[in-house]
Amino acid sequence: MDNHGTDVARLWLLGNDLDKAAPTGSIVLTDENGTPYNGETTDDEGLGVLPNGDFLLTSEGHPNAAEGEHEQPKIRIFGIDGRQKDELPVPELFDINCRGQAVHNKSLEALTVSPSGHQIVVGNEYALKNDSPSGKDIATTARRALVYRDDVKGAKGQWKLVKQVAFKAADVNMGITEFAAIGEDGFLVLERSWDQTHGYGIKLAYAHGIAAAPDVSDVASLSKSADSSFLPVTELADFGGKLTLGAQFKPNAQYTDANPLLDNFEDLVITHADDNGRLDLSLLTDNNFDTTETTRIVNVQIDRSVFVADPSNGDGQQHGATIQRPSGAGLGGSTVRLAHTGAAVTAVFMLAAVTLTSGLVLIAGRRLRISRE
Repeated sequence: MDNHGTDVARLWLLGNDLDKAAPTGSIVLTDENGTPYNGETTDDEGLGVLPNGDFLLTSEGHPNAAEGEHEQPKIRIFGIDGRQKDELPVPELFDINCRGQAVHNKSLEALTVSPSGHQIVVGNEYALKNDSPSGKDIATTARRALVYRDDVKGAKGQWKLVKQVAFKAADVNMGITEFAAIGEDGFLVLERSWDQTHGYGIKLAYAHGIAAAPDVSDVASLSKSADSSFLPVTELADFGGKLTLGAQFKPNAQYTDANPLLDNFEDLVITHADDNGRLDLSLLTDNNFDTTETTRIVNVQIDRSVFVADPSNGDGQQHGATIQRPSGAGLGGSTVRLAHTGAAVTAVFMLAAVTLTSGLVLIAGRRLRISRE
């Protein structure tokens, strides 16, 4: 749940059938002493599940910190009972206001755990100020991510920050809201933008090459860095177009000329991967505690050959992919062919609305564990 006044911080569990999603329970998040966190002490965003069942959460920092006041984003580990067990080190560069270069409410947002359970990648929502040409704003596509491992020399079973990697967002207005690991070397990237006239823009991309990527920890500014300093990124889908799946704006919505299906998508999880290369994804919205927005899950099927070269073809090149629309729910069956042209993709497939009074709901529990099988 996103931060909201003195409301207690918690994880919502949504069960195992996201076609009929509904809250089945919750876990209250507390500090080491058992005192519950709330909307005035944390701003939880990214979520991952570690192999031992512990929860990993990013916080964008103390949401009520005044301008100029120290505000440190956090990466915390919680037990299955919701009590905090540990905290990962975050470089001062990612601090807000006092010592760092991050911006309030635009810091550590995306998080994913690799299928092996040995790697964590945490991404900043927007740029660090020093990475922009001016050094004073976030008007740049450059984004940084922190890579942690627990199986490297000196880690001794503890998580160790091994490098920072850089990649580029689709444009300066795109916030990085979530990652989903594909193996150890790449991850899906969910990007979101918003403006008052057109509403939300949602894109899905694939960044890869973590192992070979240069460590940019000591790079003061990425504004003049060569392309080789950034992870290669392939845009997979631009969820624009007219397909609405019956979604409607709420009566008091601020904008009605956009696609009502496109809301504030902030979560992404791989719920299933089969031997034929098909990935099932679930995207989830944050309603911002706003009566004009909807908490919604959209389930997408994608063939990973759209972003991972098929080793059997021998040429090492990326090829087109087939995205299947599942039958059922009155949608019928269809196939959409994608090419690497950046063209808009309207293949958003199954829709489930969730009625909640809270803000961001994080997909937790068994569904995340399925992604590591």
